[in-house]
Amino acid sequence: MSAALNDQDLDNIGVVIDANQVGVESRYRTLKEVIRKYDPDIELPQLDESGVTINYSTDRKIGIWIMPDNQSKGYLEHFLEKLIPAGSKERYAKVKTLVKDHNKEYDSLIPEKAIQKANIYVYLALQKQPGKPLGQAIKANYFDAESVSADDFVNWMKATFEF
Repeated sequence: MSAALNDQDLDNIGVVIDANQVGVESRYRTLKEVIRKYDPDIELPQLDESGVTINYSTDRKIGIWIMPDNQSKGYLEHFLEKLIPAGSKERYAKVKTLVKDHNKEYDSLIPEKAIQKANIYVYLALQKQPGKPLGQAIKANYFDAESVSADDFVNWMKATFEF
């Protein structure tokens, strides 16, 4: 982020970061500290479910989105779970059971914080074209980018990058 803030050729800067287990507040506080190193007087709003878009200097914008939803602990994979199409929900429930049972049988081989990642990647492995990277999986409709659950993120992208 520091490199982007230093680059005067960038008019729009988007930061997407996982909340992880430390939580949204901690992540946002860290990002605000970095921004304030460049502009100590900048007005930084409260983070809400729609993310944050800040006018920075006279003609620059910074957008901040903390996965999964600017409110909860978690990762990109928690966000993606909300985008699983209705027709795939039953299959995804079976994937979650498979991962849970596997982890139980193999003495918690997968750390708790990585279970969601395992769920998503097993789900992707069981598709018509297994192994697609996340972006391609969205294009292949393995996730529903038109879902209401994606609206806040899409609107944040439009506001941050002005399209």
